[in-house]
Amino acid sequence: MNDIEVAFLFKHAEAVVLLSLCEGFGIPPLEGFKYGKPALVSNTSSLPEVVGNAGIQVNPLDIDAIAKGFSMVLDQRDDLISHTKEQIHKFDEHQACETWMNSLHILFEK
Repeated sequence: MNDIEVAFLFKHAEAVVLLSLCEGFGIPPLEGFKYGKPALVSNTSSLPEVVGNAGIQVNPLDIDAIAKGFSMVLDQRDDLISHTKEQIHKFDEHQACETWMNSLHILFEK
């Protein structure tokens, strides 16, 4: 899939869904946040921290919880979307690099 197709899908999606059992970080929800999309994610691994208040977190092994999560994402859509920029900012790669380099007392130039 190319970047144009990915952008089309994010633009037309209602939400990003990532119900994995083990996740290293969770890039797809952050990608969706750039398009103003809320997320439905597992309450495992790094996903709760990545999603914060911009998504609903559920047990990925509980079918009833997942179904309820879909309803909650739609019902709370506007509120969840209002938190997407806040979550993106927490994981901004330039800010993270600057913070890390500053901790090493190395001048960071943008």
